[in-house]
Amino acid sequence: MNWKRARIEIEIADIDGREVIVRVETPVGSLLVIGTLASGPPDLRFTGVHVQGLSPGALGRAGINAIARRVLEETGGRSIQLDGSLRTTGARPGRRRVVYAYPAHGRPAPARR
Repeated sequence: MNWKRARIEIEIADIDGREVIVRVETPVGSLLVIGTLASGPPDLRFTGVHVQGLSPGALGRAGINAIARRVLEETGGRSIQLDGSLRTTGARPGRRRVVYAYPAHGRPAPARR
C-alpha cells in the first residue's frame, strides 16, 4: 500500500466538551478514534486515546503516520501527540499504550513507552 497517495477521510463524529470521537476512512477500512483533547492547535495533544474498528496490524506504522499527516493537514496543526488509554483487552490488559508524536513535517518522533 502506498500510504502517501492513499485517500484518507477524517470526520469529527462527536464532541462533548473536550471528548472527541473521530471517524477515519482509509483504503483498508474504517475506524473510530476516541480521546480527550488536552491541548489545542497548533500543537494537538490527545489523552486516553482508544482506537477501534480494524484488526490489529491492519494499518501498520505507515498507515498510522498517513492518518496523522492528514489530521495535521485538516487542522493546520504543527504537531500531534496521541497518549493511549489503558488496554482493556488484547495484548497485556492493564498496560498503557505507546505514545505517538508526529511533527507536521519530517519523520514521526520515536514512540515512548
